[in-house]
Amino acid sequence: MGGIAKVSQIQYLQPFLMILFAAVFLDETVTFFTIVIAMIVVFSVIIGKNTSVVKKGLSGKS
Repeated sequence: MGGIAKVSQIQYLQPFLMILFAAVFLDETVTFFTIVIAMIVVFSVIIGKNTSVVKKGLSGKS
């Protein structure tokens, strides 16, 4: 209903939700390091998504 572009942005929350669920349901310990790494992953995905890709044509020359 919200369009795939808008709805897909919710996927950025997945690392944080999985950490939360692991802490609540599996009694895992959440450390500062875990949160920092999850944030790095999310920022990496955001940067990678916004990076432009240049398509180079393939030539028959070697």
